[in-house]
Amino acid sequence: FFFKQKTAYEMLRSLVGSEMCIRDRPQGVKNCFGMTLLNTNFDEFNKQEFGQKLVYSLCLFHSVILERKKFGPLGFNIPYEFSDNDFDVSKQTLFYLLDDIDEDVPFNSIIYLIGGINYGGRVTDNWDRRCLIALLQKYFNNDILFGEATFSSIEEYDYPNSFSIE
Repeated sequence: FFFKQKTAYEMLRSLVGSEMCIRDRPQGVKNCFGMTLLNTNFDEFNKQEFGQKLVYSLCLFHSVILERKKFGPLGFNIPYEFSDNDFDVSKQTLFYLLDDIDEDVPFNSIIYLIGGINYGGRVTDNWDRRCLIALLQKYFNNDILFGEATFSSIEEYDYPNSFSIE
């Protein structure tokens, strides 16, 4: 349809009359977290013993980071453009790290790679970097592996019994 038009004027007229669709992130941690969970394939992490719990933590961390940036200087001193690409790269990093381990989960490596490189590569302020690392330490520690971690007093953010999205 679009390429059959003959003149540039007609093409421009079609573009001006058309609507532009933009997919924005949902507002709020809960909605952003839900969207991130729906777009995440937990089946990739079936082979790793604790992989699904760590990806769940990564989803929650990503949602909190995206929400924090909306608060301006109260969230971070400098505005950063965190995106879903950061989440995807961090998920792949987590997959490769967990695929190679035979013993304990390397939390220090996970925190360094995700907090220092994947998300932290954008962060230029030292206080923002400390905040990012502190949040990661809350979401990636031994407590989450054994079901002892709680992220909130709201039960919606506790680890589910099953990671299949129905």
